[in-house]
Amino acid sequence: GAPKLVEVTQAGLPGWAIPTAERLGLSASDRVLHTYSQGFDAHLMGLVPVRLAGAEIVVCPPEVLGGRDLERTIDKHGVTVLMTTPSVLRTLHPAAVPSLREVVVGGEALSAGLLQQWAPRVTLVNEYGPTEATVATTLIDVTREVLDRYAEMPVGYPKREGQVRTVLPDGRE
Repeated sequence: GAPKLVEVTQAGLPGWAIPTAERLGLSASDRVLHTYSQGFDAHLMGLVPVRLAGAEIVVCPPEVLGGRDLERTIDKHGVTVLMTTPSVLRTLHPAAVPSLREVVVGGEALSAGLLQQWAPRVTLVNEYGPTEATVATTLIDVTREVLDRYAEMPVGYPKREGQVRTVLPDGRE
């Protein structure tokens, strides 16, 4: 869509970051690859929950965008958690990144092919959230049951202590 300017205060960060760190099971032994541009609200995913947990932030070199370069970066640094978009994940092969235990994707639709490729190898989480909601509002852990139940990946369920309302274009809920 068209770019938009949204003011988001830091007031929503603790309610998002603390449960995110807990849900990901982040600990001081984790190494999380920070790949997002600072202009993308999701870049906070690779910073705030990671620091709260005492995990290490590995900053991805700006020239590394995907494919073999990204696989080598993940492998070289022993990255355990990757937060990325499905488009970038599509350029990677699960066998080439054995240190990964968890992959969090968001920002665009997660295809059935990626689900089938990655879900057996890592804990895969699909997150969704408009910028106005402090990064992410819904999530779903991609399990075998989810793969079998849905033809298309749902955006997930509200995060802890949250609510989500769906409003149709005509104003109906």
